[in-house]
Amino acid sequence: MAEEAEMDLAHNILEKYGPDYIDTKTGLPYKIETMPNLDALDYIDENKIKSSPFLFAPILYSHHWWLYVLDVTNKKFYVLDSKNSEPRRRDRNKLNRFTSNVLDQMRVCAGAETMFPRMTRNMVTHSLFPKYIRVPKQPNAFNCGVYVLKYMDIVNPSLLGKKNFTVPVWAEDELQRFREEFVERILYDGDNYYRHQAIKASNATARHPRPSTALQIPYTQLQSADLESGKLE
Repeated sequence: MAEEAEMDLAHNILEKYGPDYIDTKTGLPYKIETMPNLDALDYIDENKIKSSPFLFAPILYSHHWWLYVLDVTNKKFYVLDSKNSEPRRRDRNKLNRFTSNVLDQMRVCAGAETMFPRMTRNMVTHSLFPKYIRVPKQPNAFNCGVYVLKYMDIVNPSLLGKKNFTVPVWAEDELQRFREEFVERILYDGDNYYRHQAIKASNATARHPRPSTALQIPYTQLQSADLESGKLE
């Protein structure tokens, strides 16, 4: 049921906006503000979106994560996918086109110039068709999200498409360690609205950086305020 609901959401968005993201009434791109469920826009730094030469866009579709990378300067579009080395379904090609157009309109919303300045009424958008970068394949059916987070963590986007670009082959124990590290970083991040509740519910403890000899146990109940104060650094 969850997969069907997820597929329905993606299909409904594509059906409503079309892969070219063009309003048939005006012949112009839709405004990004009209997209449903875009609470993430509240967290976007418009200055960074407008000035960044690269944009990363992780996406979840049919229970699988992969990463889009938009090279704004050179107008190139890449896919890093730990499972697929090419689009294997027709709807994936539509999603690729849709994503490049939405990313462009996010930049326009932030005050940047469109990457497709020649687009006019009744003209098909100049979508960027992505190049699939060869990366090592995941060893199981559930680590795709870890791969996407690790791509964003270590990949130098300026090397994408070049011969000297490589991604390490990670063993399953390394992937598990990455998973634990990312969980910790997400949990303790200042933008995590539920950070305080999660820490309190977990009964987490932290070691004192300079435990006193008077303390029988050099650990204390971890509070979210401790993270903000820097006491644990």
